[in-house]
Amino acid sequence: MKLYFGFGANRDVAMIRAITGRSAPRLPASAQGFQLVVQALHNIPKKVRDMLSQKWESDFVSYGIVRKPGSSVSGSVFLLTNAQRDAVRQWEFVGKWSHNVHVKAKVRVLG
Repeated sequence: MKLYFGFGANRDVAMIRAITGRSAPRLPASAQGFQLVVQALHNIPKKVRDMLSQKWESDFVSYGIVRKPGSSVSGSVFLLTNAQRDAVRQWEFVGKWSHNVHVKAKVRVLG
């Protein structure tokens, strides 16, 4: 099992289910010391941009995070199986366009 901090579209249970084929336990959380950034299609490396362009329109945007002290990014912490985490890595083009960033997420207690 792996902990995964999802932000942007990947903070949603339905999105994780669409990517991995099954639901996963989640808690609302935030990543301290990071800022959300938006990447337009024309800023994505050509090889990945060409693949994305087959399914997405030219107004496609992707979300990422960058380190920024004093900022935080809202999202969700999911408990994923190894197979689910691999599916998310493929969806995010890890190693081809994006890379994993280790964050310390602050979980919000519900209730």
